[in-house]
Amino acid sequence: MKGGSGLTPQEVRIMDLWDAGYSQAEIVARTGLAAAPVQRTVDYYHGRHETRQMHARVASGSEKLLQALVREFGNRGITV
Repeated sequence: MKGGSGLTPQEVRIMDLWDAGYSQAEIVARTGLAAAPVQRTVDYYHGRHETRQMHARVASGSEKLLQALVREFGNRGITV
């Protein structure tokens, strides 16, 4: 059952250990869980966060590139 955070108690336990700096292998050893659910949980939740960060960096970089192009060449029909 998922809690208020949207994570199951097992997922919370895994992510708490991950956020504390434990590796996936250490989480497996500490919790007694199989490697597959630990890897799946970390990949899903940690990866989702990294994807959001990557998208924000790409958007910021694209905006800076567009501003530089407009400064260099003027707004010669550039539309966004």
